[in-house]
Amino acid sequence: MQRPIEKTMLPHMGEEEATSTMQAVEALLFASGEEGLTPKQLADLLQCSLKTIEMAISLLQQACMAQHRGIVLVQRAQQYVMVTAPSCAAWVAQLAHVPRRTPLSQAALETLAIVAAKQPVTKAEMEALRGVSVERPLKKLLEKQLIEEAGRADVLGRPLLYRTTIAFLHYFGLTSLEDMPTLDALQDEPYDEMLIEE
Repeated sequence: MQRPIEKTMLPHMGEEEATSTMQAVEALLFASGEEGLTPKQLADLLQCSLKTIEMAISLLQQACMAQHRGIVLVQRAQQYVMVTAPSCAAWVAQLAHVPRRTPLSQAALETLAIVAAKQPVTKAEMEALRGVSVERPLKKLLEKQLIEEAGRADVLGRPLLYRTTIAFLHYFGLTSLEDMPTLDALQDEPYDEMLIEE
């Protein structure tokens, strides 16, 4: 359990406000990544004094050490940066073996948007909407488990039907299909920012 912050360590602040300031500093440094932030930048962002920031940084450093956290706060030149604790370096190194993330092609995203909006849908219906073959993007989406087979259509030839998966909901941050954006909205998403693991 985190040790209560002594009120005298952050001037003119009660314990709750002091804790909130330290948490804000931690969140901002985490979000800033490898670039980090200077005490002045933190003070400007949090609209407080430089002395308050310096004390909050000191408290955060102490907390990271005392609680044996997986990340620690270090100073690099004028910036403060949240980095992996040395004791966890071996675990983080395992990330090198995790499949890298690469962007889905525009064709795959367009096909996925159609499945999401029209499901369950046949391959022929997808191709009618796209105007081109969906053979390759359909295969890719099945490999990534973003879509799955959903039985067969009750029409001549009984073609396979496709629908999205739970992985699709997780990927787009949805809790259910009811939260899903429209087909136009899905197709308007910037393709280079939409990534999926290989």
